[in-house]
Amino acid sequence: MLDFIYEYMESVKYIIYVYHSGCEIIKLEHIPELKKLLPWEFSIYPLIVGNIESMYGISIPNEVKEEAK
Repeated sequence: MLDFIYEYMESVKYIIYVYHSGCEIIKLEHIPELKKLLPWEFSIYPLIVGNIESMYGISIPNEVKEEAK
């Protein structure tokens, strides 16, 4: 993921991750140094989601619901 984000270094200076307990700010030019600190190699595989049980903070207007029927 860091390699993917690093490809956009010319356009983006920082990436901000916001979590429930806080946030993380990464300056893209520091990604090579951050990768050296990782204790192991990562592999990311595509995730296929069959369905979503719940979605918080998202609402669908009634007129859209009616059109879908």
